Amino acid sequence: MGRLSIMHIFLYAMLAGCCLGKVIYVDASAPGCGSGTNWHDAFNHLQDALAEAGESNEPIEIWVAKGVYRPDRGKGIKVGDKAASFRLTNRVTIRGGYAGYGQADPNRRDLALYETTLSGNLNGNDELLRPWWDSSFSPDMRYIEFLSAYNQ
Repeated sequence: MGRLSIMHIFLYAMLAGCCLGKVIYVDASAPGCGSGTNWHDAFNHLQDALAEAGESNEPIEIWVAKGVYRPDRGKGIKVGDKAASFRLTNRVTIRGGYAGYGQADPNRRDLALYETTLSGNLNGNDELLRPWWDSSFSPDMRYIEFLSAYNQ
């Protein structure tokens, strides 16, 4: 009976690891090679992780560390491109709120403590206190989407 229980636990662990899919890491402050394979070597830009995830037929989770991420940043994307956007695809889950590189527990997830922002403010100069209909808004803020995140 004891061997059967250990075997079940082993099989469950093996199946869980192969069925959960791949995790890609994104952290603007990661100093590594930018492969997305761990927090040290995380992609610095969300667009790069989305590009890699889009090439997969498997389920992918993208874990994004605290920080501000803009759609006009990443390989092959021109900084300031007002047509740039984060394109979400099937089989890809994006989870923000991670502590990330350099923290005692980089996998710690706390949406309030480790705020992750996807921003359309390409130049970083728009004031958030003005109403959206105010014509004095900077022209680089063409589209704004508000997303709600729930800690899962």
